[in-house]
Amino acid sequence: MSLKDQKDRKPAEKPTYSVPRCLLFAFGRVWRCSKPYFLLELMMLALALAVEVFGFYLAPTLIGVLERGEGIAAFMLALLLLGGGRALICGIYRYAEVNVIAIRQVIHSHLTEEVTDKITNTSYPNFLTEKFKNRTSQAFEAAESGITNAHRNFLLFMKTLIMFAFYLYFLTDLHPLLGAVTGVLAGIMFFYNRWAYAWGQRHRDEESEVWRKWDYVRDNMVKLPLIKELKLFGMSGWIESIFRDVYMISARLSVKREKFFAWRGVVNLITDVLRDGFALYILISAAVRGEISAARFVLLFSAIGGFSAQIGGVFGSINQVRQDCLKVNNFMEFINYPEPFKFEEGKPVPRADSYEIKLENVSYTYPGAEKKTLDGFDLTVRKGEKLAMVGLNGAGKTTVVKLICGFLDPDEGRVLLNGQDIREFDRRDYYRLFSAVFQQFSIIDSTIAQNISQSVDGIDYEKLDVCLEKAGLQKMIKELPKGLETHLGRDIYDDGIMLSGGQTQRVLLARALYKNAPILVLDEPTAALDPIAENDIYMKYDSMCSGKTSVFISHRFASTRFCDRVVYVADGKAAEVGTHDELIKLGGGYAKLFEIQARYYRDGDVREMMRKEAEENA
Repeated sequence: MSLKDQKDRKPAEKPTYSVPRCLLFAFGRVWRCSKPYFLLELMMLALALAVEVFGFYLAPTLIGVLERGEGIAAFMLALLLLGGGRALICGIYRYAEVNVIAIRQVIHSHLTEEVTDKITNTSYPNFLTEKFKNRTSQAFEAAESGITNAHRNFLLFMKTLIMFAFYLYFLTDLHPLLGAVTGVLAGIMFFYNRWAYAWGQRHRDEESEVWRKWDYVRDNMVKLPLIKELKLFGMSGWIESIFRDVYMISARLSVKREKFFAWRGVVNLITDVLRDGFALYILISAAVRGEISAARFVLLFSAIGGFSAQIGGVFGSINQVRQDCLKVNNFMEFINYPEPFKFEEGKPVPRADSYEIKLENVSYTYPGAEKKTLDGFDLTVRKGEKLAMVGLNGAGKTTVVKLICGFLDPDEGRVLLNGQDIREFDRRDYYRLFSAVFQQFSIIDSTIAQNISQSVDGIDYEKLDVCLEKAGLQKMIKELPKGLETHLGRDIYDDGIMLSGGQTQRVLLARALYKNAPILVLDEPTAALDPIAENDIYMKYDSMCSGKTSVFISHRFASTRFCDRVVYVADGKAAEVGTHDELIKLGGGYAKLFEIQARYYRDGDVREMMRKEAEENA
């Protein structure tokens, strides 16, 4: 990160939720996910206290028995009660700890599901913001450790605080001034460490950015498209340079963190030496003067050592709980992240045989962009109409589709469904109206049946067979050993298969057929296919969209021939609207693009065609 970037960086946001609020949330989530875990942790707190108390009294009690000459029987009894009792409690504690670890994994699973549920159900625009992306990774981290750690570390803090008071009682009894000195030094340690541990909060966005970059590099290293390019173009040096850049960003942050906490260690060391040195001086002075017995000397000496450990533990626990609460805060911020769309609180979408979609003076600008993608866009997709949308890259076609599908809301203007603003609808209910196939499709590592039905349970296999027949997949499915239960992809299942581009498009077609929604949207789904395969796929889509409101986007104009109307998008507007023949006669932008594509297929010498076009434009 450059010096300029560091100066321009905005200060980290303060946590939304206080430490007590985060602790209540953590305890509530743990209780809801697993009551046995909650109770086991409380039992372990009591056991840990008992272990420390038994251990504290063991040596002084045995020395006292010897000093008083009570005999071997009394010595062995004391050893059995205190030593054996401590060993038994330790055994029970270890057994409980093993069970707690197993249950903790179940809690992590429940919390991760909660994060996943937010991701799958949140409004699409949230994914366009860096803040939401950062909070996503932070929420997963909190689900994996932060919430259970906050619960566990608060109980450890309570145990440490109780033992701190226990040891302080003995030291104050030794010398009243000792408590005052300890309190002053403890206050210094507390406030300094509180400020020091806030380093993580001050730099949480910076750390999230680093981890996101690491995730990007790691995840993309194993993607097949990049692997092929690595082989063909010898890109290893370039990839290594990216690794080095990300590593250096991470290393600079780590050095900054370690330098900061190194000074924290120095301050803590000085306060420890002052406190323990003063306590030992008082204790040794009392022993030299003969004011205390050997047993009491050992007892108080142990109290000094125990107190030293506990005072550090108290402030360490406080700050650790604060750190854990920062993670809990991140989790709470994520699951409570504001939703720009209405869901359950929205109106249900009225059911109808067909739907009209109207974009009325719509404008939209993507976050961070300086120029509007759409500016005063007007378009009506009539009921049951097949509409083709064409235009140059960046004209705004895909943005129009996102607005129609309800992924985005316009900055200005309205999107209307049968005359009603879609902002008022339950957006999830609105999504049920659409079958869509996009250029960037999603085939996940699961069975063919699940990929087509988009569900795990309740699959209608009779309906699935009909869809496979219409999509032209029956022959391929029959040749597979596991048929519809064959896995797609090899990232999870070793027996998965890889599909060709044409086979993938047929799976997507079968998916659209299975959903059988009243509105069909195709956003350049066949861009990777040859013209013959594309034409075959489009003919199948044409046969399935009878009576449906349909929108087709394609760079190739062959799809416009079977559509009722064509929209030519340019400069963020619906520049030309009409039938194919009408737009050809108009002689505008659509006609020119169509002629360029026609010449591409007629001429053979593409370079000559491009040269002539360049001369004409000049």
